[in-house]
Amino acid sequence: MKRFFAILTVLLLPYSGFAISAELDSLLTELDRTIDRREHYRAIREERISYLKSVLTGIADNRTQLYNVNSMLADTYEPFQLDSALHYLSENLAVADRMGDTRRRNETNLRMAHLYTTSGYYVEARDILRKKIDTLALDDELLGRYYVTMARYNNENRQYSRNPQLKSDAHEAFLYYTRRIIDHYPPDHERHLCAMYDLCIDFGELERAGEIADMLLARVTPENLNYAMYAYMKAIVEERSGRFQSFNSWLTRSAIADLHAAIRDNASLTSLSNNLFLYDINADRAFAYIQVATNDALFYNARLRPWQIASILPAIESSYLTKQRHQLRIISWMSIGISALFVIAGMIAIVAVRRGRRTEQMRRKLEQTNLRMEEYIRRLSEINDTQTELNNEIREANAVKEEYIGLFLGICSDYIDKMKEYQRSVRKRLAAGSAADVYKELGSSTLIDSYVEEFYRTFDNTFLRLYPNFVQEFNSLLREEARIELKKGRSLNTELRIFALIRLGINDSSKIAALLRYSVNTIYNYRAKVKNNARVSREDFEEKIKKIGSFQEEQ
Repeated sequence: MKRFFAILTVLLLPYSGFAISAELDSLLTELDRTIDRREHYRAIREERISYLKSVLTGIADNRTQLYNVNSMLADTYEPFQLDSALHYLSENLAVADRMGDTRRRNETNLRMAHLYTTSGYYVEARDILRKKIDTLALDDELLGRYYVTMARYNNENRQYSRNPQLKSDAHEAFLYYTRRIIDHYPPDHERHLCAMYDLCIDFGELERAGEIADMLLARVTPENLNYAMYAYMKAIVEERSGRFQSFNSWLTRSAIADLHAAIRDNASLTSLSNNLFLYDINADRAFAYIQVATNDALFYNARLRPWQIASILPAIESSYLTKQRHQLRIISWMSIGISALFVIAGMIAIVAVRRGRRTEQMRRKLEQTNLRMEEYIRRLSEINDTQTELNNEIREANAVKEEYIGLFLGICSDYIDKMKEYQRSVRKRLAAGSAADVYKELGSSTLIDSYVEEFYRTFDNTFLRLYPNFVQEFNSLLREEARIELKKGRSLNTELRIFALIRLGINDSSKIAALLRYSVNTIYNYRAKVKNNARVSREDFEEKIKKIGSFQEEQ
């Protein structure tokens, strides 16, 4: 038996996932809440867009104002929807041409090149940078932005190009333009610091890169639009330093900031989802996050992000298959263990019969125990079947509650330990010739009564943790004179337990009677008595009981 539990523990280890810190767990919970409210944040951005469009309709004849409002619309659309951002930048090119304004034309082309680069349209970005921008005509501000765009363009090319020579050339160009950025901007300027960070990452100076990321983060609050980018920079440092808990924490902070700002081009959520799968931290969350990231990427309509998401989908599928194999192995070993328990119970019954006819009552007791064990086995088999069905539906329902499996195993293990301890005690006393004492003990209901009381306490405490306001809300459905006042130190009484089981979905009076160890007639009488004192109709009373503490009400 010990060997069985040892094997079961080994099998459970790879299934249990990579342990996460309390900080990361709290951040993931906050991320879940933020995802639930993402439509609210999207509406805020769309409200700003609508306002700017309304302004645009009234300034059609003023080219300067038209250019400025188009620029603001492009800024607002840039992290939200690529096509719309490019549309308003194209409008500004036409405005600049009508004005004959070379500076505005160069400024707009630089913005388009930068947007094409970050979105994965490298050919379009290259054509603009090489053919449509006159670097000799750029003033000091635009020249700095040109260096930034060229550094970003070459950095992207060296990461995603498959040609070794092109990668090498792009790397050299990246280093050149990054150094030009550093020379162009003062040491405390954001672009100077970001360029220094890029060089430190490139040369493996992780401590210095971390200091720069901390410096940038100290300048902004989580509500600032740049916070998500700085948090992502910090995450890269933590990853390369081997601090994976911190890496995922900073990715989560970055993803939360992206969602707050309704940024659809969000790399952090994609990377976080990949990590949750890679380290088997939480497959359900990871699947939900990759769905959000996929929907955002399709809405944004860039080339790069859907390609990145598609590249990790095989890993997601592999993770699910691995998880299912682990579950099948666990179920198989549990079945073997249950069969072993059944065999042991049979052997106990045989030994008891051979001890003599005087232990007939003990044998009957053991037969009753065996029948209860078969009932537990049947219930366990039903739960295993339900778990298998849930595993098949996990991609769509996303409702697997793994903690209940752990709780059930704990209950089974506790019951097995009690049975083993009781078996050891009986065997010891029988060997010592104390059969009469054993016979006497088996004729007493004290042990069973204590188990019943323990069951009631466990049920009451667990139920009230799930529904702490159950008693108050239950009483609110009754007439004032019929409301239940519990004695001091008592959690629930019989009436409350009956309707607590109904709240949990157990409606059949015979099942309630079996669980609470009453007759079916007694349960029926209790139910009728309470419903007779209800403030609402008898037909609606139990339906209202089932809604106590529901999520729908809390919202």
